[in-house]
Amino acid sequence: MYLEKFTPAEILLLTKGKSADYKTLLKCTLLHLLLKRVLKTTTETKQPHPNDPLQTYNYIAIGENFNSYKAVRHEEVFLSYFNKDKTAQVLFKNLVKIAYQKSVVGSYYQALTIRNERMKPLYTENFLQKIFGGFTITTAGIDAQKVVNDEIKAQETQLNKAKSDEERLRILAPLFGCAFLFYNIAPELTQQIDTMLLQQAVMFDNTGTTGCSTWGSFDHYSSDFDSGCGSDGGSGDGGGDSGCSGCSGCGGGD
Repeated sequence: MYLEKFTPAEILLLTKGKSADYKTLLKCTLLHLLLKRVLKTTTETKQPHPNDPLQTYNYIAIGENFNSYKAVRHEEVFLSYFNKDKTAQVLFKNLVKIAYQKSVVGSYYQALTIRNERMKPLYTENFLQKIFGGFTITTAGIDAQKVVNDEIKAQETQLNKAKSDEERLRILAPLFGCAFLFYNIAPELTQQIDTMLLQQAVMFDNTGTTGCSTWGSFDHYSSDFDSGCGSDGGSGDGGGDSGCSGCSGCGGGD
């Protein structure tokens, strides 16, 4: 199945083509890395000033599969930061900012997504497209697009027919972040599916608290992700934190 072998960003680009939303490509990529336990979320409660109330800060650090995971190019906008210091943890909003800085613009990020071994047979880029962005789908790509759309419909049908959470999780588990690309699911199942999948990404820090509150549901996750885009310097959380724990600054460069 393409849905099991390809990343969510690759599937989204394959189904939506050049209209694939830049922000959604980044969101699906980050969520996929969390579900694969390449990255993990942690939380810390701090009091920036004695007169301030306690505040909770959401961080991202490397997960248990970071060292063994074979990343593709479009995932590196989130992962390359940790290659310098695997003990670092970075504020969620700052990692989002870093990813935007590294991916530059949507057309460049789309280009990163198609330039790996899985996707190369499905797209071509002429000289001007390589400079200014864009791509052309090949005959193999059109065939793959049809297969992927059929796979998505089949999975949506199975999810709508499933009678229990256990059955739904069995369907969803191999798909990781690709499950968030499903659209024709009964509305009452959407929140339930979000919660089930996101629970699979929960990791524990050394205080025993979970990072689940960072995500809660995909809608909340999207809101947090958006708030990290285009923010000014500093932590972006209004709490006076330096932005990182165990690392120096949160600039976009390697």
